[in-house]
Amino acid sequence: MDSRSVTVDYQEAESLLGGPAVGRLLLAGVDPDGRQWVAGVSKASPGLPEDCFFLPSQGRVAGEWIETTSGFRLKKAPQFVDVRDPASDEFTSDRGGFCLNSGGEVTRYEG
Repeated sequence: MDSRSVTVDYQEAESLLGGPAVGRLLLAGVDPDGRQWVAGVSKASPGLPEDCFFLPSQGRVAGEWIETTSGFRLKKAPQFVDVRDPASDEFTSDRGGFCLNSGGEVTRYEG
């Protein structure tokens, strides 16, 4: 989310969502046990905004954050858009997911 460079030891790190690859958004962090993890989030499919990296997941609002059922806690972008009707704190669609910008912030939910 902060555009830092990350050195990844792939012998030790857990790779999620298919891992990093050219054209994917790389998310990285450390789990509560101190293990490094990385996740590669792919560009969105047709019909979604061009600048959307799509993270398929359910989740819920936690203040300025989205806590996903896939284990990520991501900051909402200042321009976050919730297209559900009616809006609530839960994102429960089995086919839904979150659009992330290139900084790793959630810009919208597609359900």
